[in-house]
Amino acid sequence: AVTDPRERWTYGQFAERIARTAAWLRALPGVQPGDRIGIAMENCAGYLQVQYACWHAGLCVVPMNAKLHPREFCYILENSQARACIASPSLHAGIAREAGPGAPFALHEAHAPLLEKMTPEDQADVVRAAKVFYKLYADIFRALPTAREVTCN
Repeated sequence: AVTDPRERWTYGQFAERIARTAAWLRALPGVQPGDRIGIAMENCAGYLQVQYACWHAGLCVVPMNAKLHPREFCYILENSQARACIASPSLHAGIAREAGPGAPFALHEAHAPLLEKMTPEDQADVVRAAKVFYKLYADIFRALPTAREVTCN
């Protein structure tokens, strides 16, 4: 079902990982169904795991290009009113430095031990989808990117 150079998961394994990660996301302080969660990760199986887990937990995904500057990540996270950001280890430090201690979002490092440490008991039930389930930032030719929302009825 999901493969990258480091990992290969069956559909069952992928579904289990999604449910466990969704439970972890819902346990984050202040995160409620419908909230926005930024994803600052390189292309990998873990990115899909976090993205699908957000939807499983009823959260809105704010995907961000891994090649952005930390200042651009912070702008998108603040402008989208993201409650949290899940960042690859290679991006985490730069975003944390740029955001500073008073950032309006919680920053979490996505690394294999974190995403794998949950037990089967930690699996979350599917939550009704957020009205806005995807918030995309584009228009690279403008000084600041603008947002487009994808909704479901």
